[in-house]
Amino acid sequence: MTALKPNETLTEVRIPVPKGADDQLLTGNLPGVGDYAYRDAVAAPSAMGEERGGVANGEGAVRDRQCGGGRAAAPGGDVHGDSDSSGSPAGGAAGEGNGEVTGAAAIGPVSLYQLLIDNPRRAPAHWKTACTHTESTLHQLSPYIGKLKSSIAHDLIAEYTRKGDLVADIFCGSGTVPLECVGMGRRAFASDASFYAMTLTKGKLLAPHSLAAANADLDRCLVAAGSCEVDIHRIPQWVRAFYHPETLDEMMRLLTVLRKRRHHFLIACLLGIAHHQRPGFLSYPASNLVPYLRSIKFPREDHPEMYEYRSVGPRIKAKVVRALRRYQPFEPALIAGLRRSTVEYLTPPKSVQCFITSPPYMNALDYGRDNRLRNWLLAGNVNDGIDKRLGGVTAFRRTMTACVRKVSLALDKGGHCVFVVGERIKRTSERFPSEILSEVVDRSAPCLRLKEIISDRIPDVRRARRHLDGVKVEHILVYERASSQ
Repeated sequence: MTALKPNETLTEVRIPVPKGADDQLLTGNLPGVGDYAYRDAVAAPSAMGEERGGVANGEGAVRDRQCGGGRAAAPGGDVHGDSDSSGSPAGGAAGEGNGEVTGAAAIGPVSLYQLLIDNPRRAPAHWKTACTHTESTLHQLSPYIGKLKSSIAHDLIAEYTRKGDLVADIFCGSGTVPLECVGMGRRAFASDASFYAMTLTKGKLLAPHSLAAANADLDRCLVAAGSCEVDIHRIPQWVRAFYHPETLDEMMRLLTVLRKRRHHFLIACLLGIAHHQRPGFLSYPASNLVPYLRSIKFPREDHPEMYEYRSVGPRIKAKVVRALRRYQPFEPALIAGLRRSTVEYLTPPKSVQCFITSPPYMNALDYGRDNRLRNWLLAGNVNDGIDKRLGGVTAFRRTMTACVRKVSLALDKGGHCVFVVGERIKRTSERFPSEILSEVVDRSAPCLRLKEIISDRIPDVRRARRHLDGVKVEHILVYERASSQ
């Protein structure tokens, strides 16, 4: 494809944009267990108002909706959202347009997105190199499906932010971006809808500042766990199938104490050794990332030692040592906020210099199901409904519409928003998720201008849904907020 010459203008055309589809969210709470329930959790609304497209003109203005519009607080907890007059938490006034976009959102016969996706900037070669032996060992606190590499996060932070900037990650997952931010002297705001994700993020950012302090905390918790009572027979059979009864009893007594004391770092350490076949882990032979028993490969009669009692105390102490082996403490003031929330009900800080986030992989990863055992140990819940909220084109479009509106309200002029998007193509549809995202941005936040796209091909090592191909490439969409809006 031929690149545009300086000052060359493409003829304006009108590109139809699909109107908003089903905006229903699941009803019900995102539960915790006992005293450990997060205070910043909120119930998802039973319904969201219908969303309609507006019409953008050549200056990027949208009828009845503008970037940087007013915000209204939603009730409940310390998590708030932006509401329109119909009560929709997605924010912004709903236009009554015909769902078509012109001007900045549609620059000609070939969109700006298409120009950049066909001629992307190639990812640095070192992104393909393993960084597990050089990164902070807190990044390895516990497995997480689809985790962003710390080396990629580091490079994006270095390129698009400066020391002291506030960087927000509103799909923070296991906390890779916020941990790199504070390590590089940036302030970090992190949020995610998942209990497990926020437990890992808080565990990394609220870790004790020394091994001695961590061991002292752990010793006190182990003593308290000795007098704690639990009834493992009330635990679901599928959970009990992973553990020797005495090991499970010790785990649950310690978890009960850690929940009450809200010691996120030690909870994350315990979750990190919850299942694997290696001697340092607590379960019967099982996979590490996704919980599947490996009794066929390691039958009990041939490997009886793998089905014996495993003491919790020595193993979690060894895990704490590994977690803090390469860890540089940082100023607590660099943590600008840690919040569990769906993006629809999230209120980011008012002045953010950069957003760096990796949205949920559309239809490619089962975040709840693949973390089901750790989710149950954490909160007595298998997946907290997160897969249903995130799966499919309609849900992805709805989530990203809410996301980009929140970004447009909070991002400083001249600031950047960086989306790391995992791509996959179904036989029935050749559209990348990043293309859907670009349409959402054009339609809902015209003050964000697509600056460049970085293409990073990755090996297919991340687990995908059955019958679907794995993620083969990531496209990093870099947007800049216009200084004039």
